[in-house]
Amino acid sequence: MTSTCSVDIETYSSAELIKVGAAAYARHPSTRILLIACKFGADLWQDDLTSGELSARTRAVLEDNAVVKVAWNAFFERQLIACVLGIPCPPTSWRCTQAHAMYLALPASLEKAGRAVGLKSEEQKLSSGKKLIREFCKPEKKTGQPRKTPASDPEDWKAMLEYNIQDVVAEEAIAERLRPWPMPEVERRMWELDQAINDRGIPVDDQFVAAALQIDGELREKMTARATELTGLENCNSRDQMLKWLRTHDEIKTETLTADDVRRLLAEVTDPVLKEVLTIRLGLARSATAKYAAIERSSCDGRVRGALQFSGASRTHRWAGRLVQPQNMARGLSSDADIAAAHAVINARDAGWMSLAYDDCIGTLADTVRSAISAPPGQTFVVRDYASIEVVMLAWLAGDGEMLDTIRSGRDPYKEFIVAQRGIAYDDVTKAQRTYAKPVILGCGYGLGGAGLVAYAGSMGVDMDETEAWSAVRQYREQRAAVPKLWRGLEKAASKTIKRKSRYKFGGVQFEFDKRGPVLLMHLPSGRTLAYWHPRLELDEQKREQLTYDGMNQYTRQWSRIPTWGGKLVENATQSVARDVLAHGLEAVSENLEVVLHVHDEIVVCVPEESAADSDRVLETKMGAPDWCLDAPIKTDGFIGRFYRK
Repeated sequence: MTSTCSVDIETYSSAELIKVGAAAYARHPSTRILLIACKFGADLWQDDLTSGELSARTRAVLEDNAVVKVAWNAFFERQLIACVLGIPCPPTSWRCTQAHAMYLALPASLEKAGRAVGLKSEEQKLSSGKKLIREFCKPEKKTGQPRKTPASDPEDWKAMLEYNIQDVVAEEAIAERLRPWPMPEVERRMWELDQAINDRGIPVDDQFVAAALQIDGELREKMTARATELTGLENCNSRDQMLKWLRTHDEIKTETLTADDVRRLLAEVTDPVLKEVLTIRLGLARSATAKYAAIERSSCDGRVRGALQFSGASRTHRWAGRLVQPQNMARGLSSDADIAAAHAVINARDAGWMSLAYDDCIGTLADTVRSAISAPPGQTFVVRDYASIEVVMLAWLAGDGEMLDTIRSGRDPYKEFIVAQRGIAYDDVTKAQRTYAKPVILGCGYGLGGAGLVAYAGSMGVDMDETEAWSAVRQYREQRAAVPKLWRGLEKAASKTIKRKSRYKFGGVQFEFDKRGPVLLMHLPSGRTLAYWHPRLELDEQKREQLTYDGMNQYTRQWSRIPTWGGKLVENATQSVARDVLAHGLEAVSENLEVVLHVHDEIVVCVPEESAADSDRVLETKMGAPDWCLDAPIKTDGFIGRFYRK
């Protein structure tokens, strides 16, 4: 039987962990480890490194790769122990209780997860921890008070020692609660691969980022000065002051000042001063600075590490972005030539020259954020993504033969929708029309009605009113009858499973009621399982029966009661199996190449320029359909280039 040891550390640094991330935090010259608590079987001990060296038994455990170390958010412990203590921490000798909890759709917070699984009060994380961390682990300039030390505040330091020990107790208690639902072996391997990818990091161009931030600062200073000159406002960046000034003009009719409001007003007003002020307002609202600043803060030696969160999207187990948030970068420039030209101008650090080269300098900076992810000299990126993977997997789950045949034939499902909707030839479908169809195909596939589709389309930059949205909904449901059948089938199977505390299956998805949670388990064709805690059938406001469960509310970020329905269950299942296709590809590609990034449905490797073509063939071969969905028409597209782009 494998020996395991629970580990928890407390640290000090002048770097801000939440802003720079664990990897940059671990490498900061001020960072040091204060405490290490270990629990090896019944043996619980603690090293206080403020008053002594690392003990022999702690070192022996950390250096022995045959002993599996377990921690909550093990990436943090691994980075700190490796960088500060110089002890290698390969992912294969570590396990992460946080990853296990998130695999089961529990909170990522140790404190919240403890409450969610019902830990006893003596097992839970101490609530005094935040105050103690603030007093002992952060510099004076951040807390506003002199930093406490063991010598200055011995009684509070005793509480800090207890807090460190109690974290280990809480972590082990949660692990014990989760024991009936272990992570599958394939997911354990995937977590190890995730750690290796995060350890490797995303290559970024630090010099370009610094240049972009410098020019951005100069441009914003000039724009702010010009706006102040035009408006006479004390603070033209103030929303309330700007809104009040705009309302003094008869042409302005608005109660809010969102980016969409500003764009609408720009299309309506004729006064040149108003147009200039609104243009400046829109430019200052662009988020390029925040993205560049995040890259600068979290980069170490030209690499951003820890930007991918395993199972960060909770229930579906998809990865989430952290730090630089690669999942939501602007699409930006699409050709290496355009990107290289923009880089040349920005790297000159001359805001005046850039103003001559580009009409919209702030927009150009925003359009080049993605390309800050750049291959080192002599290397290049090879990128491949799964084409329309959610559309493919939804059709595959629903058994929608017509849609599957369309995709197999190489025809675009988004264009086909426009052909049916507008009666035009396939080759006459424009790029704008195809873009319009995307939210319809995806949103309607998950059961959205008219109002929901309007909001969903808006989030994708597509404008539609509720009348045309409902028309699209009706058309989709008529064309894709197998999909509504899947909504109804999964909802009925889940409801029967809860009522009878048994197992029911629809298509390739099986539900199981596990009384030990109680938890509703959704077993997917990929072999993976989704968890819905404390499921119940309750009456909604219209007295209709509705399935509810305990989960993380995506808006409040609190553990609360969440309703669900057939369309949402289909969305969970579809996004999950699409994620599993990506996971299969990651594991297969990593046998031959080093993955540096993956975003949504694409895999990015960084290779020597001379081996790019061979590497692309490897990706194309390895990113095929897994054994469990060999009949799904999974295809990939890609590119080779120095810059990361869309």
